[in-house]
Amino acid sequence: MTSFANQAISQHLNDYIIDDGLSICNLETGQIINVDPIQCKMTGYSEAELTSQQLFEFIHPDSLNLFDSFLDTLRADKEFYCQAIAQRKDGSCFDIEVRAVACLYDGKPHGLITMQDISQRKAAEVALAESEAYHRNLLEQSSMGLLLCRMNGEFVYANQAFAGILGRENEDLSVLSYWEITPEKYAPQEQIQLQSLSKTGRYGPYEKEYIHKNGSLIPVRLSGRIVERHGEKFIWSSVENISDRKAAEAIILQKSQELEKALTQLQTTQLQMVQREKMATLGNLVAGVGHEINNPMGFLNGSINNAKDYIQELFEYLAIYHSQHPPNNKVQDVADDIDLEFILEDLPRLLESMTTATTQIKSISRSLRIFSRAETKEKVSIDLHDGLNSTLLILKYRLKATECRPAIEVKKDYGELPEIKCFSSQLNQVFMNILANAIDALEEASEGHSFEDLEDNPQHITIRTSVDNQHIKISIADNGLGIPKKDQARIFNNLFTTKAIGKGTGLGLAIARQIIVETHEGSIDVISDIDQGCEFCIYLPIT
Repeated sequence: MTSFANQAISQHLNDYIIDDGLSICNLETGQIINVDPIQCKMTGYSEAELTSQQLFEFIHPDSLNLFDSFLDTLRADKEFYCQAIAQRKDGSCFDIEVRAVACLYDGKPHGLITMQDISQRKAAEVALAESEAYHRNLLEQSSMGLLLCRMNGEFVYANQAFAGILGRENEDLSVLSYWEITPEKYAPQEQIQLQSLSKTGRYGPYEKEYIHKNGSLIPVRLSGRIVERHGEKFIWSSVENISDRKAAEAIILQKSQELEKALTQLQTTQLQMVQREKMATLGNLVAGVGHEINNPMGFLNGSINNAKDYIQELFEYLAIYHSQHPPNNKVQDVADDIDLEFILEDLPRLLESMTTATTQIKSISRSLRIFSRAETKEKVSIDLHDGLNSTLLILKYRLKATECRPAIEVKKDYGELPEIKCFSSQLNQVFMNILANAIDALEEASEGHSFEDLEDNPQHITIRTSVDNQHIKISIADNGLGIPKKDQARIFNNLFTTKAIGKGTGLGLAIARQIIVETHEGSIDVISDIDQGCEFCIYLPIT
């Protein structure tokens, strides 16, 4: 193109790529006056064919409207730009990018036109758009929530699954940020994840909750990493709605707890049955012993009374005999040898002692009958003091002194109580459990102390009864080691025990609570401090 010698044109040519097709048109006539070989090759026309055409005759009809303002734009000394579709001489079409500026050519206004074949670029753009649409569709079809946000939490992109987790439409998310859907309680945990992002470029996986549109909390599991786009850092996150899993876990946990509770109840029931069987066996044994004692006791009482009468008659006879027939020396010697005067004086006391002993045995038999009283279907009126005393009688052997400790003293401070309706054998079992625990506690407290130390600091159990606000209060206290605070809330739980393995079932106080609270509609409390002993307070309603 030797005709392109004009300096002005050369300056414009420097602004364009050498692969662009170049042409010059007359702005007055619109006639193409010169083209370069590249444009000829691009369109398939020769230079002569192109210069014989009117401006843009090779433009596809669908794009001609884009050039309506071409001449006016250049005449106004402005740059023209558009993308259009051109037709080759063989009729095939291709995409072009057209730029034009006004210039002087041979001293007259002309237009310098560059035309670039952008078919490959357009094809690449279409392919890229199709690829982006395909991958965007994959993201939108994903069941996993996907979120791209800036480092300050501002949303950039979220797929439909993520919007669905929040119960929102995608349009709603444009005005939200990450922090607006995160409960404040997760702020410390979020800081830990941000620290992980800062150090490793990743965070999670971890579980938290999002705030649903309706205000409910949705459990999610999320993880992510930092990505860069145009030099700016973003957080790319994958979010899984784990509501179904959490619900299933809750059901499994509930069923597990129900099974564990059922197993515990079964074990408790079995042990309670064993305990009741033991108590029933003990009751039968005690009742049998009491019955066996009663028969010979009746005979002894009758025989002693008869013996008193007989001996009194013999004494009267001897007195009369001595008055009528004074003893001779031989008789007197025998009387002196056997100490007749002492016998006559001591024999009545001996009979009285025997009477006292039989009375005590009779009292013991009565206590045994009270303790072993058969269970009734209905509550019956009883004197609670009888139950306490009978229980103490059963445990009397454990209160006695041993080689290691003195006897445990029982202090009774009984108030005046009305009779109340209850299941006496069950209450006796409660008294038995608490008193036996008190003895166990005192025996444990005596370990490591000498007999003399224990004598100086006697161990004792105090039983007090009183009427307190329409309830009968029974207090059983010991001066043992006490119960730690951490255990006091659990001592009435099934299978909980503070005793060594093999020394306790963990049922005694659980059964006591069940009998007092559930069966008798009362209450039972514990008051204890370390090294200050322990006190159990039972309250039974007066009905």
